[in-house]
Amino acid sequence: MLEAEEQAALDLRSRLVAGLEQAAAGDLAPGSGADAIRRAFARARQAQ
Repeated sequence: MLEAEEQAALDLRSRLVAGLEQAAAGDLAPGSGADAIRRAFARARQAQ
């Protein structure tokens, strides 16, 4: 179990670093944070 948790933490770190690199490069999604959340929930509803 510990190895799985360690891998999950490494995966999370990798995604966070990628997100920070995108933000630093100006590769941001259009709109506000609220717009991004609405899009994410809309995609989740469509996937069901």
